[in-house]
Amino acid sequence: ATETDGVWGAATELTTSDSGSFTAVSCIDPTDCSAVGNSTGEALYSTETAGAWSTPTTIVSDSGTIVVTGLSCTSAGNCTAVGYDSGLGGQGPGIYLTQTNGAWSAPTTLSVPGSPGFGAFYGISCTDANNCTAVGDANAPDSGTGTGTGTGTPVYATEAGGTWGTPTALSGTPGSTGDLTGVSCVDVSDCTAVGFDGNDEPIYARSSA
Repeated sequence: ATETDGVWGAATELTTSDSGSFTAVSCIDPTDCSAVGNSTGEALYSTETAGAWSTPTTIVSDSGTIVVTGLSCTSAGNCTAVGYDSGLGGQGPGIYLTQTNGAWSAPTTLSVPGSPGFGAFYGISCTDANNCTAVGDANAPDSGTGTGTGTGTPVYATEAGGTWGTPTALSGTPGSTGDLTGVSCVDVSDCTAVGFDGNDEPIYARSSA
């Protein structure tokens, strides 16, 4: 759905070969955007160019386990997406994928703190193609399934000059647990993230140089 001069238009369906949904969108101007999401375990993307949306296309053709939840684009065809790998039957390690000149890379694992590094990234904000901040959660494995329990600790990870640092837990969250679900950065070291804490209340956190 598109808002123009403060007025929202009707929602428009983009047909896939199977059922699916979009989870994130990023626009570089009013009529040029990219969206990512998922369809039966496959990661999808679609691109709007001069107001026309493309048919949703599979990002990773050889994997049914990548779940994409966040996206940030700095120019047309140059984006970074984040999410997690559900290959263990549930939430596994966090991942990121990079689109360069329209071509998507294979997913790269970005393991969150703790052993064995289960968790997810839900939001990302990039100030240019090589400098981004991603947020999400880390959670311990369930003793029965070995996959993430969903009871998490807020985490963030920073890409600087094209290299991702080790994800870091955010200490002092009320209720001891929580998740960061969205982030916006105005420059490489000044970001604000939002989410919820262990008391099921909204939270925000800020980074600054």
